[in-house]
Amino acid sequence: MSFISELKTDFADVFCDPTEFGENIVYTAKRPDYIEGPAAPESGDKTIPARVVRDKINPRQNNVSRENDSQGNFPINGVRFYISRDAADGIATVQPSFDKVTIPIKGSGTAEVLTVTKILEETIAYWYLQAEK
Repeated sequence: MSFISELKTDFADVFCDPTEFGENIVYTAKRPDYIEGPAAPESGDKTIPARVVRDKINPRQNNVSRENDSQGNFPINGVRFYISRDAADGIATVQPSFDKVTIPIKGSGTAEVLTVTKILEETIAYWYLQAEK
């Protein structure tokens, strides 16, 4: 194994590990209809480990508001999250505005479907993405 493949695997297995810092999310790749043929990225749902940052995102300023409710929960109109940039352990290709992510709402047993709106950072090992309602 190369250093790069080890780095990608370690990112998914350690930083995004659901038993440590992360949790499982469902990433839904929705590819535009105009991309066809062998060059088209794959579509569909995939459960992957992620490190989710739950904050209220102001879409106009992209800043974070720490306003919370009486129980200390942050109202979510968007999230930021890290996922592995790997076809096996994460997602190899991201399409903002097309892709969706299903994030569990802590303590409720339900989940919220959000649209990936922005790539905040991309490295050889991971994606740092923003998703909003």
